[in-house]
Amino acid sequence: MITVIGIVCYSNSKKEHELILKPNKEIKLVKKTVKEYSFEVLKSEQIVNYFYENDLVSKIETKSKNGDLVEVDTIKYENRKIKEMIMNFPVLKNQYPALIKKVFNYKGDLIISINTDDSGRKVLEELTYNNLDQAVSAKLTEDDKIIAEKKYYYFENGNLSKQTYSSDISKSVFRYKSYDNRNNSFGLIFSDAFIKINIISKNNALLISDDGKKVSYEYEYNADNYPVKIIEKGVDGKKSVTTIEYE
Repeated sequence: MITVIGIVCYSNSKKEHELILKPNKEIKLVKKTVKEYSFEVLKSEQIVNYFYENDLVSKIETKSKNGDLVEVDTIKYENRKIKEMIMNFPVLKNQYPALIKKVFNYKGDLIISINTDDSGRKVLEELTYNNLDQAVSAKLTEDDKIIAEKKYYYFENGNLSKQTYSSDISKSVFRYKSYDNRNNSFGLIFSDAFIKINIISKNNALLISDDGKKVSYEYEYNADNYPVKIIEKGVDGKKSVTTIEYE
């Protein structure tokens, strides 16, 4: 099980969607509540809490509505650079426990490789950047064998236009159609280097196409132009509503 932290990208329209807002680094994202629906019927609810040390996120804890522990991520730093992330998934009904450890390796301020130990399965991800320090490709290997490749494509103004993933098992293409011009809350949580490797942008996606299946997003914002409510609508009656709290 290899997990990817949620990806949000930004626009290719310089005039309408160019970032004109300055992030407010004095506030912190402290809590998210995520409700998942199927044809307007509530199926699950999770609460995500963010904890900080020295203004750096040190733990992310996810619980169910009933208080069951779903996931605990602990994060360690070296010289204020994210160095290690441990994702612990406790035993849940009809599931197995899992422990994922990621170690981030740098060249200067860029993360060039990630060593992942997924409950004993070891995977190396190596990243390549262009001369603008944008991640353009990633190669995943296991036992010196390539198991997957990722590629990233950008518009001239630096915004991501497409992301592809290919392996022997599956292939996918994500196309980013339209975006708002507000601040992305991930910028309050993670470092620039971590944001680069996860292709997390400064703005919030409004429409993403995944192999022809479209997912749309609606937002409500606070006075600092960060989302406080996100409504994600997918296919087959799927919908999620995320509320975000800051301090």
